[in-house]
Amino acid sequence: MLVNDRWLLQWPHATCFNATPRTSDHSPLILQGYEPRSLKRLFHFDNYLAKSTGFLAMVSEVWQHPIYVTPMYSITRKSLKKKLRLLRKDKGDLSANVTQAKDFLSSIQLLLVLDPLNDLLLLMERVARLVLLKATNLERLMLQQRAKIAGLKEGDQCTKIFFRKIATRRASQKIFQITSSSGVCIKEASGVATEFVQFYTNLLGGGEGIASSILCFSDLGYDTLYRRKWGLT
Repeated sequence: MLVNDRWLLQWPHATCFNATPRTSDHSPLILQGYEPRSLKRLFHFDNYLAKSTGFLAMVSEVWQHPIYVTPMYSITRKSLKKKLRLLRKDKGDLSANVTQAKDFLSSIQLLLVLDPLNDLLLLMERVARLVLLKATNLERLMLQQRAKIAGLKEGDQCTKIFFRKIATRRASQKIFQITSSSGVCIKEASGVATEFVQFYTNLLGGGEGIASSILCFSDLGYDTLYRRKWGLT
């Protein structure tokens, strides 16, 4: 089934499966929609946070704070992660910030049409332009990092390209069902994770030592929906 990027943006969780033709000479297509699952997100550092005022001072303060435990335990604490999450939360929704900045600038410019010589409105317009420029730059950095596009020139505000690239990559990496070696179609997330472990256990010999060393995705809360496609048949 071929779709375009606009279709993926509108229905990002839809899937299509090819059923067996049975007595027909055509294979029916089953189109299904899945509700987004609320999974625990892994920590992800956003590059735009480095543009924040006081970022270097915050990092320096956290790194200089002594932790009187073993070195490996101090690594697992990851104290900086909490600070960065608070900083990202303080930034809010970057796309919503851009929309609000555009609306505010438009409202000021409408007032200037009625009173073009008002010094206060002229000052407010200059400030609104700076706020919008800063908001769009932060949004561009965020989208460019998530879309993993490094080839665009600095200053290019191609946010639509970023949104489409993100949606396309997510759709290509989702796994909703797999077919086991015995020919059984598995659709449940827990069953998919179990089949992953079972497949590699058999592939690597099936010994107790090997089986115990394989990561159990379901126990770790691993998100199997966003991994590369692969087949077991």
